Amino acid sequence: MPLPYQGGKQREAFEIARRILDLEGDRRLPYFEPFAGMLSVGLCLLQQSPRPARALDLNPDVTAFWQAVKDGWLPPVDVTKEDYCRLRDDKVPSAERLFASVAASYYGKLFGGYKWKDGQEVARRNCLANYRRKIAAVAALVPEVANGCYQDEDPIGMLIYADPPYAGNNFHGRTREFFQFDSDRFWATMQRWSDSNIVIVSEQIAPDGWVVMWERPVVKFGGRLFVEKLFVHIDSCIFDL
Repeated sequence: MPLPYQGGKQREAFEIARRILDLEGDRRLPYFEPFAGMLSVGLCLLQQSPRPARALDLNPDVTAFWQAVKDGWLPPVDVTKEDYCRLRDDKVPSAERLFASVAASYYGKLFGGYKWKDGQEVARRNCLANYRRKIAAVAALVPEVANGCYQDEDPIGMLIYADPPYAGNNFHGRTREFFQFDSDRFWATMQRWSDSNIVIVSEQIAPDGWVVMWERPVVKFGGRLFVEKLFVHIDSCIFDL
């Protein structure tokens, strides 16, 4: 994962990707991630098992960022407080705006407050240089990331990893999309998708009919403890073997 991100799986991405591949078994399905964010799990999975892949995100800054990375863009070597405020107030989606919004914010929250104080210029540039190196290292793995909503999709024959806003948890940030997210509709859609895809969902809780396939306590940014879980529907084809 090249950048910290609100609700992201930066620390446990490799382990989650490995478990997803174990659940997939001998199949080699195209990969689809309907909540792209910083693609922490997707990039780890594609690094271990290259395949056709695509992703979605509702945030136009996210999609602009990944498209720019695919085209060879690299972020600026510095983001001053003036840069941060200018990009925060500029509502035009861009790769630079996404980069500043998470790389220069507390805990990767979208414009959640500029995290460096006066006198920390060296630490700031070193941190941003590290992010720049990480972005360059994953550029060749980045799938197509479109701006869109999972509800408009009807995938068939795909390996799907969904990391939605968690029900009853505002760690993902106080965004309009978070508060408007319909968890019941999401789970109904994932159940329907499970009829013709391998669908694996990250959450802490799930409705009846979903089985925990992996879990692990994780300390998130800010010291908060979560139990991360991967769920698969009981009617999933992975249980047919």
